Amino acid sequence: MHTMSETLQAPAATSTSIWATVVTRDRVDMLRDCIEALRQQSRRPDTILVIDNNSSDETEKWLQTQS
Repeated sequence: MHTMSETLQAPAATSTSIWATVVTRDRVDMLRDCIEALRQQSRRPDTILVIDNNSSDETEKWLQTQS
């Protein structure tokens, strides 16, 4: 199992921490779209946690480029 955790800069006026957890298996294209959509939110998550459930496609390789 491979995980990616990304901590983003939270807005100064916000005291609430927002986490997004994404579980994936063999869906690297969908995972890319999902992570991009999370990064485009007006209030982005402070942390994005990806749990890769033993993918056999390019998921792990792509996640390593995102860390």
